[in-house]
Amino acid sequence: MTSQTHRFEAFVVCSALADSLTLQRHHRQPVVVDPRPEVVVGVDGLPGALKAVTWGAVEAELRCVPLRLVYAVDPSDAATTGTGRLPAGPHDTALIAAAERARRTSRSIDVVAEIDYATASVALARDSAVMICVGSNGPRPPHPGHRVGTATEVLLDADCPVTIVRGDPLADGWIVARLGSDPAATDLLRVAVDEAVLRRKPLRLLTHWTRREGATDPAELDTRLTRKIDAWVGRHPGLDVAVEPGVELESYLRARVGQIALFIAADRQSHDIGTVLDPAAECALGVLPCSVMLHAGATG
Repeated sequence: MTSQTHRFEAFVVCSALADSLTLQRHHRQPVVVDPRPEVVVGVDGLPGALKAVTWGAVEAELRCVPLRLVYAVDPSDAATTGTGRLPAGPHDTALIAAAERARRTSRSIDVVAEIDYATASVALARDSAVMICVGSNGPRPPHPGHRVGTATEVLLDADCPVTIVRGDPLADGWIVARLGSDPAATDLLRVAVDEAVLRRKPLRLLTHWTRREGATDPAELDTRLTRKIDAWVGRHPGLDVAVEPGVELESYLRARVGQIALFIAADRQSHDIGTVLDPAAECALGVLPCSVMLHAGATG
């Protein structure tokens, strides 16, 4: 993912110190993406996007970073006024509703909303993002390589975690992560621990070790994981973590639908037919009603 220079209209919505929500419209061209860390949420006016805003606002508050709400307008589809700006319309309404939702969720964060004249992947998958949140408005999981929506495009381009937000956040429940035997599992474990610590929730790790010629012995992988967990618990003494080895994923998820608050997996795999969604992520999206975080960079 690289920095993009493109045209957008930004609304300085509200700061953590402000008593009320205010809107100021700016039109700038060109602009270089702000490099400060932030949580980025895709807004499109649909109900799923508002749930993503709620999730993103909590994430921004926990991480002590700003929240950026982005309405992406594909330049090839944009019908602008004579000034080059979009006429007032659904995008304004959607951003205002999203900003109000963010404000109700957390009054301690800075919120900026923008109309970005770019594809969804360019608008959302920016260098400043520490987390990207997109809403889900149906049961069909995204399939990279098959153009089915915003989530697909963002998953292909992002190099930070992408959360597909479904349903309302559970007040209680586990964070569950699926770890494979690939080297990226270490980074995926770090993301899972970070979320468990930030959200103060128990962490359950499902291990799936590859058993093929030349692969590291599963017993050795278990030992390495135990060492890593011990190190994390040493840094975070209150961390509640347990390992569930070799479970059949779909059965496990179906039996614990009401207990899982967030599922974390790698996002994509390289395959002979191209880039495909990680099987664990696809299973979770098909079974669980909760949000699913796909960690870009933890690819198989």
